[in-house]
Amino acid sequence: MSDATSELSPGDPSTEGPKGIGGFLVLPILGLLLSGFLGLASLISLITPDTWSMVTLLVQGHLQDELVGFVVVSVFEVVSIIALLFLNAWCLVAIFNERRNVPTLMAVFYGGSLALALIDLLALSQMPPDVVTKADQFDAMRDFMRAVVAAAIWIPYFLVSKRVKNTFVH
Repeated sequence: MSDATSELSPGDPSTEGPKGIGGFLVLPILGLLLSGFLGLASLISLITPDTWSMVTLLVQGHLQDELVGFVVVSVFEVVSIIALLFLNAWCLVAIFNERRNVPTLMAVFYGGSLALALIDLLALSQMPPDVVTKADQFDAMRDFMRAVVAAAIWIPYFLVSKRVKNTFVH
């Protein structure tokens, strides 16, 4: 390997093994695409006239105290979904351009998804039962468990996989 280039040479033993987008690497890509569509659908379902009228009442100081937490969590969810959608798109662009920072981006994406799901679950558990339905609590728990499983599988994969190391070199 020459000092002028940081790329691995074809004869380098560290480049042996699978390379390119294929194998198990296809699964997180499909997951990113699916989570992008699900995130957009979730965002659309959260942005309703009722939600925004409650936000307006909160800002004006006219919202009932028991609904303040619900509105704060709703706004947090909207901001979180938007942030995850941007990170999701950044990850996909980096993957298809075979960028060197893909393992880090994917660890941030899965770790961030897990952290946000935990925050959402904890926030909902602190709200009065007349404000949060059992379905809301179930959805939050399902999202948290899904994030735990995804992080437990894909963060180690992106950090140790030979295919990942051989593919994302630019």
